Amino acid sequence: MRFKFLILFFLYSISIAGGSIYSRFGLGVLRFSTVDKTAGLGGLGIALFDPIYINRYNPALWSELARVRVSGGYLYEGTSTQDRFKNTFLTSGNFDGVMFAIPLWKKYGLTFATGVMPFSTANYAVKKDSLIENRYFSQLYKGEGGISNFVFGFSFKPFGKLSIGVRGEYYFGTIINSWDVDFGSSEFFFSRIKRERNCGGLGFTAGIAYGLGVGRNSFTMGFVFSSPVNLKGLTSVEYTVPVPGGSTISEVNELKLKLPYRAGFGLSYFVRDRVQFSGDVYYQNWRKFEINGEHPPEITDALRVGTGLEILPSREVTAGFF
Repeated sequence: MRFKFLILFFLYSISIAGGSIYSRFGLGVLRFSTVDKTAGLGGLGIALFDPIYINRYNPALWSELARVRVSGGYLYEGTSTQDRFKNTFLTSGNFDGVMFAIPLWKKYGLTFATGVMPFSTANYAVKKDSLIENRYFSQLYKGEGGISNFVFGFSFKPFGKLSIGVRGEYYFGTIINSWDVDFGSSEFFFSRIKRERNCGGLGFTAGIAYGLGVGRNSFTMGFVFSSPVNLKGLTSVEYTVPVPGGSTISEVNELKLKLPYRAGFGLSYFVRDRVQFSGDVYYQNWRKFEINGEHPPEITDALRVGTGLEILPSREVTAGFF
């Protein structure tokens, strides 16, 4: 009877183990910058130019920074869902990175920038109480950690309205996933599976921008390309065996992740001096993603499209907002 119940429980657990498709393969939920100007403009900003804004997507746009800048952020968001049976409100908060930029040679747009940005995040805790064959049990899924991206690079303006930029990138991080099961009965024992993945690797991002104006009818185009990245590290798994007193079995394996290239194109246009429109298309070639030499068929290419309109307040001290 116990053997039959465990089989049913195993199949049931597989059916409810959802979440981000990237989380299943050690990446977590992919992050897009939502600080500064990008928060209300579709979440990207490949051509989003501003002399006081450190662009996180296109290093070419650093060339017009007027002064030393420091930028950081923290994102807190909530989602409310409702159906016929219950209401749910989920919240999450994540550090959104920090950037530092310093202009070195204003005439040629030579600017150095560095910082740390999140690439992905695992931050969840889901508890589910279930019933199989009149037996209650509780499951707790937890994830924490993520992959961060340390960047350092330069922008340069060789002539006219053309600007180029390149930055080196070091990806690093640890993601921990755990699954706890409490049967609440003396007939079965508490069990747990904990998986920890540590990895690191190098890549780069290059960008081009043309235009770089902030006045009426100013138009900027931008293109950005991020190289494939090979992440190497270790995967350790601990199994807490459901026997009296508990027993832990551990195993360690080599981890190899291949992140695909990413490319995007963006436009920004000042309709008026204080009204800016921005739009982007960002492609990620996830068909080339590999984990330990194999591509999961569940993962396909991703395309992100964003657009937005920004209305700036008047620069006059005594003027109203518009």
